[in-house]
Formats: sequence, C-alpha cells, structure tokens
Amino acid sequence: MPACQTEGGAVISLQKLKPAVLLFFILSVSLSGQESRGLRTRADELLRENKPAEALPLYISAKEQNPRDPDIYRNLGYVYELLGDYENAVKTYQQGSTVASLDKDIFYNAMGRCLFKLERFSEAEVQYDKALDYNPSNYAVYVNRANVRVELREYQKAINDYSSYLSLERSPQQETEIRKMLGLLQGILEEEKARIAAEEAQRREEEARQKALLDSVLSSLDDVGKETQSLSAGAEAIEEPDIIIDLVD
Repeated sequence: MPACQTEGGAVISLQKLKPAVLLFFILSVSLSGQESRGLRTRADELLRENKPAEALPLYISAKEQNPRDPDIYRNLGYVYELLGDYENAVKTYQQGSTVASLDKDIFYNAMGRCLFKLERFSEAEVQYDKALDYNPSNYAVYVNRANVRVELREYQKAINDYSSYLSLERSPQQETEIRKMLGLLQGILEEEKARIAAEEAQRREEEARQKALLDSVLSSLDDVGKETQSLSAGAEAIEEPDIIIDLVD
C-alpha cells in the first residue's frame, strides 16, 4: 500500500494503519485541506476588501495548515507590507522563495521592495539582482533596482536600469516620471564631471605655481653658487712670490 503525504509534508505509511484509523486519517487530511483552502479563500476576500488586519490571522493559520503553498506566503507577505511590518514581510517572502518552484523572481522582487522601505539599500539591490538573474524579462525589476541605485548614488547604473526598462517594456508605466528622472541624473553626472574637471585644472594650476616658485628659488641658489665660484677663481689668480725678501731696517 502506498504512503500518504499530509498537508504539512509528513509521509505516513498507510500499511501500518488499521482500517478505522485509516478512514479517520484520510478524512482528517481531507478536512484539513478543505479548512486550509477555506481559510485562504476568506483571507483573499478580506484582502480584496482592503481589510489586511482581518486577513492576517487567517493567512497565518492557512500557512500553518498548508506550508507548501507559495501563494499563501505571497499574500501573507503582502498583508505584512500593507500593515507596514516590513521585517515580517521580508521573512515571509524569503520562506516563500524556498517553497516556490516557479516565479521565484516575484518573491525576490518583493523582498527588495520591503528592504528598500527599511532603507537597507545594498540588501535590496542583491534581491533585485537575483530576481533579474532568475527572470530577465521581469522588466519592472529594472525600475526598482534603479531606484535603489539612486539611493546608493550609483547614478550611471541607475541610468542604465531606467533606460533598459524603457527600451524593453512595450508599454512602460510612469514613462514621463522615468524620463524626468533620467534627465536629472544625467544633469548630476554632468555637474560632477565639470566639478572634477575644475578641481583637476585647479590642481594643475597650483602645481604649476609651486613649480615656478621652486624654479625661481633654485635659480637664485644657482647664482649664489656662481658668485662663490667667481670669488674663488679671483683668489686663485693672486700668485705668491717664489722668494720672500726680508726688509732690513
């Protein structure tokens, strides 16, 4: 007789169960599954009615009864987001990413979104990288990663991401705002280039001034050396007589 897997993932050999116990077990598993689906259905209804606080305990119960359903993690994480509990949202999405066999990029993107809210920008960028590695056609992630890179002052990378989104997405959302952001970022980079060029020109000018001053001082020192040599040469021109004559009074 084959084994049976419960909603919680446990595997039980049906050969070891007596008929009455077996019937009870099958009914319990069936009712548990129905209860889980019922909880999730009601929670989904409350979420659609914009009642996340009421949906929260139902999703938590549904997750406990069916911990292998990635959609429950996705909705539960979203409820935490709506309630502003981003830490629990990140944890829930992380759990969901390990359960999901498909659409992992949705969980990575959601984690990045919550980490952004928590101002953990470097961690958010990592999650967006993972989302695009898993699904490069999830173009919306480019915008989210670009937003993070603006916060990290990685302006050129942000420009690349915004531009990628506009070129890849057939009907880009918020196109006007994105193009405005691109203009602002390009202006910042131009100003930065101008500032660096001005600082470099000032540095070279200062170096030239210092060099001219040093050359002037070195030239003076060289002239002193020439005068010393001239005096020395004059002294050498005076010849001592071969015979010294003593004068007699």
